[in-house]
Amino acid sequence: MNRDFWKDSAASLRESETKTADNKRESVKQTQHHNEKNSSDTVRQLENAYGKYAFGLRNDKYVIKISRKSEFREEVFDNSREKLNENRLNEEKVSGGRILSDSHKKDDSALIYEENFKYSSPERIFMNLKLAAEKENKLTLNEMFPKREDIEKKVFQSLKASVEAIKNEYKNTDETPFFKRAFNYVSGSGNDETDDTNSNMSDE
Repeated sequence: MNRDFWKDSAASLRESETKTADNKRESVKQTQHHNEKNSSDTVRQLENAYGKYAFGLRNDKYVIKISRKSEFREEVFDNSREKLNENRLNEEKVSGGRILSDSHKKDDSALIYEENFKYSSPERIFMNLKLAAEKENKLTLNEMFPKREDIEKKVFQSLKASVEAIKNEYKNTDETPFFKRAFNYVSGSGNDETDDTNSNMSDE
């Protein structure tokens, strides 16, 4: 599905800032202390006037949160498309991972694509996500991930950068808790590495 909004100048995907360092620290503390089932931490995100991709961690797994929001040229729609109610999740197994959506609005809510990425490459995760977009009847996913090379390239670049950053943290000593290492990256210690990754992908 290729919605008309992709023809609008406001549909250009841009990388936006994630949570502040203080909020990240608090998020990580909550994850470690409460081990919340649905807690997550965003590493990178892409956004336009009509929706957003958020790439990050969830229960020690890689996740992509995909959401939509209505703009002035669209009819107002249910806010479940903009924010997923994680107290009523529906799980569907897909190639490589699973899709979590609102159990009351399975086909058109915001959603989470989740995959165990420890032994998987960014390329494989991207292809699994693309396959899900092609095969699953999920309106938000279908609209935000149309069959367009320019959009696919931007999504892949952010996905790859976030996966590689998180994997690099796994390589650190086991004496440092994983979520603490992940926080060190997203709060600034991995900036140089991220810049290198971005420059390499820009050349692709």
